[in-house]
Amino acid sequence: MNSRPADGRPGPSLAGLRFAIIGAGRLGSSLALAMRARGAELAAFTCHTLAGCARAQEWLGTRAAADLADAVSTRPNLYVISVPDTAVTEVAENLAAAFRVGRDTATTAPNGPVSASDAATVVIHTSGVTSVEVLVPCAEAGAVVLAFHPLQTFSEPLSGAGRFAGAAIAVTPGAGGPGGSETALRAGFSLARSLDSRPFLLPNNKRVLYHAAACVASNYLVALEACAESMFVRTGMSRDEVLALFLPLVKGTLDNLAEQGTAAALTGPLSRGDTGTVAQHV
Repeated sequence: MNSRPADGRPGPSLAGLRFAIIGAGRLGSSLALAMRARGAELAAFTCHTLAGCARAQEWLGTRAAADLADAVSTRPNLYVISVPDTAVTEVAENLAAAFRVGRDTATTAPNGPVSASDAATVVIHTSGVTSVEVLVPCAEAGAVVLAFHPLQTFSEPLSGAGRFAGAAIAVTPGAGGPGGSETALRAGFSLARSLDSRPFLLPNNKRVLYHAAACVASNYLVALEACAESMFVRTGMSRDEVLALFLPLVKGTLDNLAEQGTAAALTGPLSRGDTGTVAQHV
């Protein structure tokens, strides 16, 4: 689904939205910078380690919150849980507990364009594989909840902030919270469109398959090129130069994929049925 209007103008502004990043690593910080560029205000962010806080403070230009309760006290409209997959459940439970403790400051009426309810904050997690059901404690505490996963790679935030434009965003709405899944879906699609991304609905029971496909498309490509690099070096090519020498081949292949699709982009001995050459490779 296209995120840009037909005339090509940027998506709607996020002015008036206050948000918190829970886990300001590479993805969380990339998203924070992208949202600020669209007019949103970063109310708070947290990190798990001191080294992580130091990196995030350099990227984001502000100091980290002391803890989760400190972040909640800043009264964000939107909370982004961007932590390792294994930590999402615990963080969601802790955030829900913080909502209950500080209900008067944690459930202010949202006023940004991603908010579809006048009575609840929005809580999202950015894990590709984790079920949206881990956010049930936050929904029970009065939040609109959804999973929001960018189908993109973020190796560092300064360049990552620009990678949301045109990227697909998998949105899985939670059933609980004010307004239920319909409100959550509108919130997710609105946020994605504000980032000039392309949101699509991903059923909760397909998230693991979706994430495995994303890993094949991206992570396995890197592993494959590392294997090719090692083979080229064994031919006598310089390890310092080999990547620059074969990278144009990889980029040309990606261009062919974009222009022709997967099957038509295949070249080389397999596409020609050149079994003799394949046998020599083996």
